[in-house]
This record gives sequence, structure tokens and C-alpha cells, in this order.
Amino acid sequence: MTFKEEIIEKLKDYCEELLGVKRNEMSPETRFAEDLECKSIHLAQISTKLEDDYDVEVPYADMTKCSTFADLADFMDKVLS
Repeated sequence: MTFKEEIIEKLKDYCEELLGVKRNEMSPETRFAEDLECKSIHLAQISTKLEDDYDVEVPYADMTKCSTFADLADFMDKVLS
């Protein structure tokens, strides 16, 4: 499993827990706002979970520019590089 795939799987876990969306209904192309109707509080919670899991600071303002799971996985790859 690539790092990008790992992040996408974690995002599925987070969104299943936070939003009650079934994992099989999400993919790398899943959009936070349009598909999941994420509010800013949900994005803040996802940011916190990523920070805890990877022991890194995730710049929230930059993270919110990511529209899909794949975008956020690419962003996290850059943050951790």
C-alpha cells in the first residue's frame, strides 16, 4: 500500500466515524463538501486526527483547499516530506 492509499483509507475511517458514511461509498475522488457535506468542524476534526496519527502539524487553512480525498493525500505527502 502506498502512502497515498494509506491516507485515503484513514480518511474513509475518519469520515465513517464522524459522518456515518459507509466506507464502500467513498473513493479517492470523494469530495469533502459536495459529496460528504463536511462542515468546517468536520475538517478541523480530520486535521486533528491526521496530526495525532502522523505527529505532524497540518496547516488547517492549506488543508481546507483540498477538495477530494486524493487532494488531501497528496497534501499530506508534501507535509510529511
